[in-house]
Amino acid sequence: MIQRCSIFVMSIVFFSVSCVYAETIKLKNGKTVEGKILEKNSSSIKVDISGLSITYYVDEIENIDGVMISIPKETSSSASLAARNPADIFQDISPAIVRITTKTAD
Repeated sequence: MIQRCSIFVMSIVFFSVSCVYAETIKLKNGKTVEGKILEKNSSSIKVDISGLSITYYVDEIENIDGVMISIPKETSSSASLAARNPADIFQDISPAIVRITTKTAD
């Protein structure tokens, strides 16, 4: 009986501790997500929801724990990108373009 009680108490303590670190994320589509933020940068956050890591982009998020999220203003690098020649932009990004081909059994 004592062993069952101790397992039950340990389960409650573990559940309570795991819930303490959860943030509440309200999305712009009206949904609410609760989880631990694993990583945060200027464009997205990565959230651990029951062991599953999910990325949400800043433009999808309304607030985190009631704190409004602001989308960064256009930076000088993005402004200079708009002023660049399309051929130069292609030269810079073309190494990131891939082509995938597959063969079927037919």
